[in-house]
Amino acid sequence: MSAVQPSAVDDAPQTRYLAGFGVRLGAFTVDGLLAVASVVPGLAVLAMSPTVRRPCTVDDAASTCSVASPGWLSLSMTITVVGFAAYLGWYCLRVSRGQSPGQRRFGVQVVDQVTVASIGPWRVFARQFTQFASAVPFGLGYLWMLWDPRSQTWHDKLVGTIVIQA
Repeated sequence: MSAVQPSAVDDAPQTRYLAGFGVRLGAFTVDGLLAVASVVPGLAVLAMSPTVRRPCTVDDAASTCSVASPGWLSLSMTITVVGFAAYLGWYCLRVSRGQSPGQRRFGVQVVDQVTVASIGPWRVFARQFTQFASAVPFGLGYLWMLWDPRSQTWHDKLVGTIVIQA
């Protein structure tokens, strides 16, 4: 476990420890479940929407298929997008003020790698967006923290953050 010292501008520097893989995975899981919950209402509307029979082709044979009616499909997509956008805005605001629900539950915090101060909402958004870079090559960017001296994932490196025990 590595110690991180705040910058020299602090009058009484404290030693904070980098968060390990297990607690980061736990926080990520809790926050992921909340993200999934934000889109459930839109998916529920889609599942319960009335269907329309339309001509279609299945294995080069003419047939009829049941599809969601266009109005209900639009409503479902709107609810899903609005729900997720609201969640993402709320999440970025929460993290920029300190911790997400998952981070609070598991006692970790995302901070600037130089000043060890909280990061703003735009950096939180950038960090969330760049998580795709960590995920795409078989999750290698997430696993990178296991051998990185500062326990940084690729998205941490891209936006200049570390994750510490709060």
